[in-house]
Amino acid sequence: MGEYVELYNAGDKPVRLAGWRLSDGKEDSHVISADSALVVPPKGFVVLGANDDIDGNGGVTVDYVYDRFGLSNKRDRVKLEDPCGTTMFDLTYPLKRGWPRLKRGRSIEQTRDPARGGKARWRRATNRMAGGDYGTPGYAKWMRAPPPTAPEPAKSEMDHAEGER
Repeated sequence: MGEYVELYNAGDKPVRLAGWRLSDGKEDSHVISADSALVVPPKGFVVLGANDDIDGNGGVTVDYVYDRFGLSNKRDRVKLEDPCGTTMFDLTYPLKRGWPRLKRGRSIEQTRDPARGGKARWRRATNRMAGGDYGTPGYAKWMRAPPPTAPEPAKSEMDHAEGER
């Protein structure tokens, strides 16, 4: 139901995102408003989303709403550039190796702290959010505190929910 991109600041200083561009390298492109006070704190996250309706987007609380950018469930690219045009992140998915099989209602999350270097590893989210989707916006596996978890629905509810998607 929801669609979001989560950004993590591995640095020791806050990063102001005004003027940064989120794109797929083709038609989809959104520049974060120059008026935006959106800041990624050191060792912290911000969540950018297609909408901020927590009931209509799978339970995700977003810090900033983007437009003119969408995520395909099959194949796409997520590219983030600073205001000078320097690419800060660029991922085309699915990867040839190590990319989890996509499943509706489940986010894909990185399982390794990017600040530690090494090859990124990805998995399908297992944390069920209050809105029914799976993901960990604002939390990562390598962090200490566990994410908030919603109870699993009864089997009959889950079958019904899967049929509606």
